[in-house]
Amino acid sequence: MRSVKLVVVQALVLAVPMLCMVREAHAHSVAMSDLPEGCLSQLNSGSLPIHNDFGTLSSFDSTFMVSGQNESACAGYTWIKFFNTSNDKVMRPQYGLNVNSSAWDCNHTALTWGLYMRVMASWGQVTPWTFVNGGNMFGSLVSGTCTYDPENIPHGAGGTSSNVISSSVFGTWIEYRLAVKAWQHDDVAFGHPGTWCGGLPQCNHNVLVKFDAP
Repeated sequence: MRSVKLVVVQALVLAVPMLCMVREAHAHSVAMSDLPEGCLSQLNSGSLPIHNDFGTLSSFDSTFMVSGQNESACAGYTWIKFFNTSNDKVMRPQYGLNVNSSAWDCNHTALTWGLYMRVMASWGQVTPWTFVNGGNMFGSLVSGTCTYDPENIPHGAGGTSSNVISSSVFGTWIEYRLAVKAWQHDDVAFGHPGTWCGGLPQCNHNVLVKFDAP
């Protein structure tokens, strides 16, 4: 996230339009084949909903549970809005259920997330949304717990967390949008029990979103 801090400093010194131009150069640094960066155009057009509004984060650790959206493509993510104006934090999404019925069932789950930002100025100017960071992690059963990491087979992309920098400096605020999805394949035709998703062949579960303060 060092590049994001650099962008914010440049926005404050050189004005808001410069932030957008500099941030775009870094927007594709993570392999995005399974991450929600492809939703960027819909986010900028205003066609995506806000399922949860966390408001302004407190200066302390915070944990939120958000519901899964059983839709496809960009509509299959839970979209979250928030601001962070107090201190830098680390955001960590976590799968809401422990799918531990078998290693096969656990491995057929995935935790996917993407973090976006835009800068809002007190004089009314707003930059387009840009993609900050994301991750796609498959499940691996370890000692009865379904754990998630991009290195788990069949291998995902990105990371497990992201820095969330504070804002509201010199009349400039950063608005964040977070997209999260906890997907599971539960098709009995592929050896799954068919009980995790209420009879559906696949579904999206709840996600825990954690913000760790320093």
